[in-house]
Amino acid sequence: MTGNNIISEEALAQQFMQLPTSFDEVLPEPVRIAWVEFVTYTETTEDGREVRKRKPLKRVSDINTIVPVRVLHKMMASQEKIKRIQAMRLKSADQIDGQMQQEMIDWMSTQVLNVWQLTEPDMTMELLQEGVGFQKIFSLFSLFFANQLAGLNKQS
Repeated sequence: MTGNNIISEEALAQQFMQLPTSFDEVLPEPVRIAWVEFVTYTETTEDGREVRKRKPLKRVSDINTIVPVRVLHKMMASQEKIKRIQAMRLKSADQIDGQMQQEMIDWMSTQVLNVWQLTEPDMTMELLQEGVGFQKIFSLFSLFFANQLAGLNKQS
């Protein structure tokens, strides 16, 4: 790159030469995820009152880990929001408040949901955030996007 951030034709050609040329790779295996779905039911008490209850049901989903380009681009475009949150965190070095933490979790959950819905279109944000713990959501985000982001950063 030159001083004004313009890539020379030679540098651009070199970047393309370094791109992988083998398209005979094995597709990534789906990931098996155990999660909880809560089912609401009505029970009648001894005195005849009806009480609504929720019962957790264990579900297992096999989610494809392939991230299409359109989903990756959507995630990258939405990164501006997360960058704003991180900038706010740096300004107030004391602590990040609960609202900013929730925004970060919601953003990450949205990205995971976008990939999950490619396999299970009926999955909703409510089901995901209620039935899948944060650690799993964080791990799924890393699984889905870490390699793509690392590859893009390497090319920059």
